[in-house]
Amino acid sequence: MKKTFFLSLTLMVVAMMVSSCTSLNLGGVATNYHHLNNYHVHHNFKNGTQKLVINNRYDFENVFGDDAFKGRNGNSTSIDFHRQFVIAVILPENDRDLSIETALVNRVKDKIYFSYIVDDRHGPGHPRHPGRPFAAVVVNREGPSKVVFQRVTREDLRKAGIHHQGPRPPRPPL
Repeated sequence: MKKTFFLSLTLMVVAMMVSSCTSLNLGGVATNYHHLNNYHVHHNFKNGTQKLVINNRYDFENVFGDDAFKGRNGNSTSIDFHRQFVIAVILPENDRDLSIETALVNRVKDKIYFSYIVDDRHGPGHPRHPGRPFAAVVVNREGPSKVVFQRVTREDLRKAGIHHQGPRPPRPPL
């Protein structure tokens, strides 16, 4: 009786551990995308981590605005919402200098996996750059797709044999 109880308890624990593990999908076909450049998140956009799929200009303009300082190239990324859509992860405002970057955008059947990395650049208490950190890409429409968001680490990418070029350069302070 004790052996049966112990065996069933062990099986339940193992089943719970296996079902609670999240599996990352880092395979599939790499999808072409463009980084969203020279935009910022509106200061009045809702706080908290936001994972967004934006399909039209109206929704896009409720979240993002053109940067006043556009750097050397001076152009914001152009988006044709008839042929393209935007995938974005926006982090909440915080007292740390967090960075977020796109690690991988891949397609598996009817799903697009948007993998991103969040790093604490300098640790708590370090002065941070103004604005909310975000990673956003413009993707071509290629039939119906569900977007799956995956937070990954550099170690996850290394284990999967994926070379990641590293972070984008930091945005200059306003």
